[in-house]
Amino acid sequence: MSEPSQTDHRRSLGILGMVCIGIVGIQAWFGLCLQDDAYISFRYARNAALGDGLVYNAGEPVEGYTNFLWTALFVPVEAMGLDPGPVGALLGMACTVAMLYATWRLGDRKWLAPVLVASFPGLALEGVQGLETCFYAWLVTMALVGGRAWPVFAGLAALTRPEGYAVFGLLWLLRGSKIQTGAIFTGLTVPHLAFRWITYGGLVPNTFHAKVGGGEDTLLGSAVFRGLAYLGSGAWSALPLALGLLAVVVATTRDRKLPDGRRGFEMCVLVGFFFVYILAVGGDFKGTGRFLIPWLPAIACLVQAGLNRLFAARIGVVSAALAGAAVVWSVPGQLEMKDFAERFAEDLDRRRAIGTFLAETLPPDTVLAVHAAGILPYYAGLETIDMWGLNDAHIARAPVDDLGKGIAGHERHDYAYVLTRAPDFILPERGLVTDTPVQLADPPEFGPTFSKHYRAASTPTPVGHLNLWMRIPTE
Repeated sequence: MSEPSQTDHRRSLGILGMVCIGIVGIQAWFGLCLQDDAYISFRYARNAALGDGLVYNAGEPVEGYTNFLWTALFVPVEAMGLDPGPVGALLGMACTVAMLYATWRLGDRKWLAPVLVASFPGLALEGVQGLETCFYAWLVTMALVGGRAWPVFAGLAALTRPEGYAVFGLLWLLRGSKIQTGAIFTGLTVPHLAFRWITYGGLVPNTFHAKVGGGEDTLLGSAVFRGLAYLGSGAWSALPLALGLLAVVVATTRDRKLPDGRRGFEMCVLVGFFFVYILAVGGDFKGTGRFLIPWLPAIACLVQAGLNRLFAARIGVVSAALAGAAVVWSVPGQLEMKDFAERFAEDLDRRRAIGTFLAETLPPDTVLAVHAAGILPYYAGLETIDMWGLNDAHIARAPVDDLGKGIAGHERHDYAYVLTRAPDFILPERGLVTDTPVQLADPPEFGPTFSKHYRAASTPTPVGHLNLWMRIPTE
């Protein structure tokens, strides 16, 4: 592949700069709209900063996060007494820009691939929700870029998400299985595996059991249909990119020549592998396409390289047309993401206010039971039972009928077990806060004896009436 001229390089770099400014502007437009799960990591980081270790509840060693390195980054943030929400959003914005720069490098410093990645509607929102998605995507893309530091980036990716082990394993095999690169990766990851085993008693996070594990016969088949819908939704939201990929696949099938040579083969292997992985786990419950985001750079670079080969004489016109179509197509998606952001912001404000209210009004030994185990428990600072099992080892392994047919990550439960823990308050997921007092009905999932132990209650708070069930004192 010929080297771009200095003029082409400056033009490409200028376009990359405009793309980065544009996506940061969109993220600023979304405002502070962190997702509930981010505060699970923040709670672990705060407990570590307080000296209790990386735990959700003090004295309960459960690995309810799936992003060790990202969580660890917030331990000093918590130790300094900073609000992790804005810090997480700012870090996410920086990682979004870093990811686009890495995409530019992966695509031989051409501008089309970063434009295609930035036009994916969910990217901007995912970058400011306090999660590790864009950080992990940057690390994976830098591992794909190659060079002497690639095993370091792959190791950091594995420390950020467990899928990073597969990224390294595939690249290591494709790049010659060198002992030196294996030693670098091992040196980075083995200490964490030892920490995980010693602290939590296993080699995979508790979240794996809550979302995937368990061995139910219905899991794989039912989850695949959910995964297909997830991939289809992602393809529709980035239709110009998906059509470009389809064109490259058809052309590759005809002439049996992969775009971008050896590196293109590596990208094809990783994208194919993780598409199968997404199918197997059934996608994700979020509408941002976060499981696809780490692979957008590779997909976009494959499309860019393929179009360069197919339309070498007219590549400027073709690139401009595809980029324009991608940007225009993304506008409705970005408006939808803005609606999502507003709902997330409202939920953040409401749950933060309720958590603060509970922290100020309840004794410190109070035990809560919740479904959404992030924002509210973080601000309440009270022992909390996670009824979806992300942070509870028993519930994460509880057998569930038709696992894979419901909302990903929200299917595990064992309400009889929750009652044996005798929480002082059980909070509903729906109807938690209302403008007027609401008398909650007995939840049927807790069984017919629920009313013997709990009664509905409603109390005014600064953001409305808090509705919950409170345990009836025993005489």
